Amino acid sequence: MVLTVPVNPAPTSTLPGVLEWDEDTEHVVDLADHFSDPHGPITFTASVTPSEITHALEGSVLTLEADPDWYGEGSLTVTATDAFGALTTTVSTLSVLPVPDAPRVSNFTVQLVENQNWSQVDLWKYVFDPDGDDWGVTLHGVNHSLLLAEVDNDTKTLRLAPVPGRWGRDLVVLVATDSTGLSGTGSFWVNVTEGNDPPELLDAGVDPVEGSTLVPFTFFVT
Repeated sequence: MVLTVPVNPAPTSTLPGVLEWDEDTEHVVDLADHFSDPHGPITFTASVTPSEITHALEGSVLTLEADPDWYGEGSLTVTATDAFGALTTTVSTLSVLPVPDAPRVSNFTVQLVENQNWSQVDLWKYVFDPDGDDWGVTLHGVNHSLLLAEVDNDTKTLRLAPVPGRWGRDLVVLVATDSTGLSGTGSFWVNVTEGNDPPELLDAGVDPVEGSTLVPFTFFVT
């Protein structure tokens, strides 16, 4: 008599060979939709390369996400095991697609003193374009009764000076626009403190009396 031992087939996979999604977003895959087995439930394990792509697996739901602003290709390995230990391993390519990014503007503060000369701000310190695109800035909300402002988009510099004799505080909005037309917005405070002006000598308005003698003298004002 010949005994026939039933063979337990491994789970079958229809997982796509390439999984792709846009940078700065996450991609969710329910592995149960892509693996099947006639002998009951399947358990899954997964691994991902490179390290710029992270994954989380809860039951059959796999979530993939790349680091901010990162794009490129990676690899996903999924192992599906049925209730009797039969397993199938499937490898898919991960493709994170680049998406144009707007410039990013950091907020900052500029300290000035009444009647001081022009002060220069290096905008490279506060504006960054993740894609490396060229950019220029425009200013909005400048209080022209307090502040003089000039932008040189060729050298990426901002020049500021207080209006003579004025002090106070002003919030200026800075909009950076890259060569693709995408814009990012930030702001900066300008604090103009009151200066220490020298004393002024006023005319006492005293007229000499006829026949009197004028005696010169010197005095100091501090």
